[in-house]
Amino acid sequence: MMTNIYSEMIGKEPSLYELRDFIDNNNELFENINVNVVEEYLKFCKDYSGSYYVGGQIKLLPTDPITDNSIIEAKSINDKVVPDHMMEKSSLIHSKNNLDNLEKILHVYYEYKIMEYYAPPSNSNSNMGGEGYIKLANETMIGKK
Repeated sequence: MMTNIYSEMIGKEPSLYELRDFIDNNNELFENINVNVVEEYLKFCKDYSGSYYVGGQIKLLPTDPITDNSIIEAKSINDKVVPDHMMEKSSLIHSKNNLDNLEKILHVYYEYKIMEYYAPPSNSNSNMGGEGYIKLANETMIGKK
């Protein structure tokens, strides 16, 4: 599974901290997804050098954006690794599972954020609409009478 980031979200990729906050504020979106990878990565940051390794391969700080490139690179490295013994194999399986779960989390995150991005205005809270809606409204007849 690739995250399939929307072009509208390039440059707006979440950090590990932002993902944690998003999960905490939207638990209902993750009922069927194992989100432990986020806390595991944060614990690794705390216990070691302040950084973590996406998919066990790509070193990031918890404030760095988690980009598609880092996920693709971690997958590529993991696919080429030939473990020498069972501990390495176990570690590789664990890293791949974490990466799969991270991708699922990011997929939900981007689906939610793209809905916000194109959300129409709401009268109930004087919301002007999402950034994408406003951009389209300025360029087209959307929302004009």
